[in-house]
Amino acid sequence: GTKVIVLEDTEEYISYAPKEETKAQDRRPFDLLVIVNPTLQKKGNKSALFFEGCLSVDGFRGMVE
Repeated sequence: GTKVIVLEDTEEYISYAPKEETKAQDRRPFDLLVIVNPTLQKKGNKSALFFEGCLSVDGFRGMVE
């Protein structure tokens, strides 16, 4: 099957997050990005835990490592 990842993080979206969270995530705005059938590779053993949400599915949120 086809896998699609759609990402976008605007100044507006970032402005709603607490400043300390934005800094910890090194979060910066970027334009719409669509990736079709990506191949992901682990680059190391370092991980981080952050809250993620899906804007297209209301209420679909959780902690992601």
